[in-house]
Amino acid sequence: MAATEEAPIDRLVVQLQRKEFINVVATLNLTRMVGKIEHVNPVSQALLSANVPQSPVHLILKDKTGRVITDQMATILEDTDIPPNEDKTGLVDAMLPFSPEAAEIELVWNNKLLDRYKPGDEAPAARNLRVMPLLPPHDLVIPRGEAPSQPITITWEGNASTQSGVTYTVQLSNDGGQSWQTVALKLTSPTFTLDRSIWGDAKTIMVRVIATNGFTKSMVKSETIQTGP
Repeated sequence: MAATEEAPIDRLVVQLQRKEFINVVATLNLTRMVGKIEHVNPVSQALLSANVPQSPVHLILKDKTGRVITDQMATILEDTDIPPNEDKTGLVDAMLPFSPEAAEIELVWNNKLLDRYKPGDEAPAARNLRVMPLLPPHDLVIPRGEAPSQPITITWEGNASTQSGVTYTVQLSNDGGQSWQTVALKLTSPTFTLDRSIWGDAKTIMVRVIATNGFTKSMVKSETIQTGP
C-alpha cells in the first residue's frame, strides 16, 4: 500500500435501545477454557453494537423445557496487563433480550458448557423502606447532631428466605431522583449501613432498593430526605 493511502478503519456503531434486557457478566480463563457467570441483572435500556465480532463464546437463554430462546455470541474483553507466564483472562459483558419465558442462561465455549445460571423460584420483593434514625414525628429529616459522620441504617422488607437467590442493590440520589449512585450490590439481607460521607454537602437525598433474581426486579424508593436543618 502506498504511503499516501489510508487503511480502512472499522467504526464501532452503537445504538441506544430502550427495552428490557438481561445483562450478563462472566469471567473467563482463556488459557484453561473455563468461565463463570458472575452477575445477572435486568436493565431497561442498553447500548448495542451493530458490528459484533466473531467469538467462540455464546450466551444461551432457555425456557423451563430447555428450548433455546436466544443464542447470542458474546464478545471477549481480554485483560491486557497479564504477565507472560500467567494464564490469559478476560470477561464478557453482554445484553440478552428479555423473555418472560426465560428460565436459565448457559455460558458456552465452542459447544462446551462452562457455567449455568438459574434464578430462584421466589419473585423478588422489596417494600416498606425505612431510613433510621428519623426525627419524630417521622418527618424524614436525618439529624446531624454532634457526630455528622455517624452512619445511618436502611432496612426494608424483602424475600423471606436468604436462600431464594434474590439479591439487593442500594442506590442513592442527591438530585431529586434524576440520577442514582449505586452504593451496595449483591446484598442478601434486607439491611445496609450507609456512611453519611457518601452524599457530601447535598441538602436532600433519596434512597432506593432494587431486588432482583437476575431476570425480574422489584423496587422501593424513599421520599425526599433532608440531611439537616
